[in-house]
Amino acid sequence: MEDCAVLPEVPDRLSADQRKEFILEAAAMLADELGAAADQSPDGKVLDACEGVLLGAGREFLRRCLRASLQSQAEAVEKKGLSREPVRAGGRGRTREKTNVR
Repeated sequence: MEDCAVLPEVPDRLSADQRKEFILEAAAMLADELGAAADQSPDGKVLDACEGVLLGAGREFLRRCLRASLQSQAEAVEKKGLSREPVRAGGRGRTREKTNVR
C-alpha cells in the first residue's frame, strides 16, 4: 500500500462504528490537505494543485475506506461465527458452457 502521511492507517480490527469514525477522520484530513493545497497555490495553478492532491491522496483515501469497510465486515462475520448449515454444490456439468461440435 502506498505510504500517505496525510491519512490515518486502517486498524487491523474495526467495528461498524469504528469504521464510520475512521472514514470521517480520513475525509476531514483529506479536506484539510485539499484546502492547504488550494491556499498555497499561485493564481492559475489552484486546479492543478487540487487535482494532484486528489489523484494521490484521494485514491489512497478510497483504498483505505474500502479496506476499513472490508475489515469491519470481516470482524462482524468473525463475531457471528461460521454457518453450521452444509452448502450443496451444483450438479456435475451444470457450470460448463455447452458448445456445438461440428
